[in-house]
Amino acid sequence: MIQTPTETLVAAIMTASVTGAGLVIAFYAFVASMSDKIFQRRVEKLQEKRDEIKKIREDSDNFNSANLKQTSEKLKTLSEAINEVNNFPSYLGYLVLADFILFSMSAILAFSWLSNEAEIRPYTTWMILFFFFSASIVVFIFVGLAGIVEVYGTIKDRFEKLKKDKEDAQKDAQKSMNISVVRGPR
Repeated sequence: MIQTPTETLVAAIMTASVTGAGLVIAFYAFVASMSDKIFQRRVEKLQEKRDEIKKIREDSDNFNSANLKQTSEKLKTLSEAINEVNNFPSYLGYLVLADFILFSMSAILAFSWLSNEAEIRPYTTWMILFFFFSASIVVFIFVGLAGIVEVYGTIKDRFEKLKKDKEDAQKDAQKSMNISVVRGPR
């Protein structure tokens, strides 16, 4: 049930709306600062899919009648994965803008409601304010989750690369030690 509005409640919603709009801007700035890494990750994933397609095409056994259905399924799956990688992250566009607008409208409506005298404060303004504020919270949750998933994937991929580079460096160091042992002192 929707609570009857009080000045304290509407003022709190106005404060939360202004804060929410600021958080949306901060979130967008954070993700934008990581965009080169995010898009590099997508380029790498796209290249991986292209390499898989190339391997499938190079193996003639994939195109004989016994394997044709399985090959077709693999290619379809790869095609869908490529389409997913090629799409611009929707949460970086319209969802962030919509969330910012919803928070801004909530703040404006709350200010408007507080500016009116107590006797003439329209209940419909309160209902619209409640809707905008509730919707902005829900959209913010979706935007935040999408951003977290994207940033987590990017950080995880970077860590995996670091781990692989560390293993390669250790192998190179081990090879160098083996070579020096075989040669012996000069």
